[in-house]
Amino acid sequence: MYIVVHNIDGPCLRKHQTSLAVLASNPRIHLLASIDHIEAPLIWDTSSITRFNWTWHDLTTFEPYTVETSYENFTTEAKELGPRGVLHVLASLTENAKGIFRILAEYQIAESVMDDTPESQKAGSTIPEMPYNSYFTACRDQFLVTSEMTFRSQLTEFRDHKVIQSRHAPDGTELVFIPLNAATLGTILEGMD
Repeated sequence: MYIVVHNIDGPCLRKHQTSLAVLASNPRIHLLASIDHIEAPLIWDTSSITRFNWTWHDLTTFEPYTVETSYENFTTEAKELGPRGVLHVLASLTENAKGIFRILAEYQIAESVMDDTPESQKAGSTIPEMPYNSYFTACRDQFLVTSEMTFRSQLTEFRDHKVIQSRHAPDGTELVFIPLNAATLGTILEGMD
């Protein structure tokens, strides 16, 4: 018997790893699995690794993120990533990348709280935007990036997954933002901890 498991390191299967390892240890059962996170093998203890008896092959698809997650309901709207999707993206990134996201999310939450006046609510809700230079400086000051090139590289990763967006102000200043409201960002930050 062959069992194929896509994303064996996914949140839904994490508590079933021992059961899957027992199945895989049966000589008549063959388990084929994919992983999404580069550090996924850290979820298994020595006993599970022995039972799985993995043979590793790098079969990176290089497909856009939307293709890889097309069978899951990660989005709240067709063009907007929801909290579950953002957490999925963040789970596959480095601690520095998560810190870069956290700085912008905390900024937007703080700005939303400061702008929580009856006048602003009547005008319609707007997402606070952080000037690119201020964002870069904050990330550099926290030792999350060492150069603007590495910062741009991290932003490109977030933009590819539609987690962070940017626009240019009339004066030419680049403004960066996460296209989610403060409450949703708070939920995401709690999920990161």
